[in-house]
Amino acid sequence: MEWTCIEALEPYLDAGERTVGTQMNLAHTAATPIGMAVTISVELIAVERRKLRFRVAGRDDAGPIGEGVHERAVIDAAKFLARLQAKIAGAR
Repeated sequence: MEWTCIEALEPYLDAGERTVGTQMNLAHTAATPIGMAVTISVELIAVERRKLRFRVAGRDDAGPIGEGVHERAVIDAAKFLARLQAKIAGAR
């Protein structure tokens, strides 16, 4: 479900922008047998500055398998990676 949100956003991001997951609240309601197809649907339900909230749901050939809410934040990839590198350097 998270990956579907990432793919749905990709065409709308500016060069150098990426998204990071910040929250996932998901109910997994049914198992899917190995080999059965799964379909994921996502709906962008809120935008608050750089925070995006999605309603997510999954189903297989037999019916629903889960649903919930997923949040992502739009980030500047270069700045984000620089902060990670600084964190790594500070932990040494």
